[in-house]
Amino acid sequence: MSIDKLAPQAVEAEQSVLGSILIDPEAILKVADFLHPPDFYRQQHSDIYEAMLGLHGQREPIDLVTLGDELARRDRLEPIGGAAYLASLMNMVPTAVHVEHYGRIVERKAVLRNLIGAAGKIAAVGYEEANDAEVEFGSLEERQSHPGGGVHLGEVHFAADHRHDVADHDADQEGDRQEDVEAVGRDERNGDGAQCARHAGVPRAHTERE
Repeated sequence: MSIDKLAPQAVEAEQSVLGSILIDPEAILKVADFLHPPDFYRQQHSDIYEAMLGLHGQREPIDLVTLGDELARRDRLEPIGGAAYLASLMNMVPTAVHVEHYGRIVERKAVLRNLIGAAGKIAAVGYEEANDAEVEFGSLEERQSHPGGGVHLGEVHFAADHRHDVADHDADQEGDRQEDVEAVGRDERNGDGAQCARHAGVPRAHTERE
C-alpha cells in the first residue's frame, strides 16, 4: 500500500523567522544572505518575507503597519491572511535571538525539496530514454522482418553457415594437395617419374615424350 509523503517542510520555523523579524527588524540582516523567498514552503510566508526584503532594500522600517501596507500594495495582504495573521506571527517566538537557527532550518528543508524535485526529473528522463530504446528496438525488429527492409536474421544465419562450409571445403582441398606433394616425394625417391607426374598433375603423354 502506497503512502503519500509530504514534502520536507518546517512551517513553525518559517513562522519563527518572520516573527523574529517583526520583533527585531535588524534580525533580517542575519538571514538575508542565505535565505530567499522561494525557500519558504508556504506561499504566504514567501510573500511576507519577500515584502520584508523589499522594505529592507528601501531602508524602510519593518513593522506591522509598513509590512501590511507593502503587502496591500502588492495585492498580497488578503491572500496571506490579512493583518491578523501578521500579528499572530509576532506571538510565535519570544525573542529574535535564534532567527539564524530558524532560517537554517527553512533553508535545509528547501534544499531537500529541491533534491527530490531534481531526482524526479532525472527519473522522468530515464523513463523517456527507456521508452525511446524500446521503440528503436521494435523498429529494428520490424525492419528485419519486413521483405526488403533490411537484413533478416535467417539470412545472417545462412551467411554464417555458408562461410563455415567454404572454410571446410578449402581445408579439404589443402589436405588433398598436401597428400599429392607427399606422394610425389615418395615416387621421386622410388624413381617412378610417370607416377610423379600423375601426382603432380602433369599429363601422362607429355611425360612419355620426355
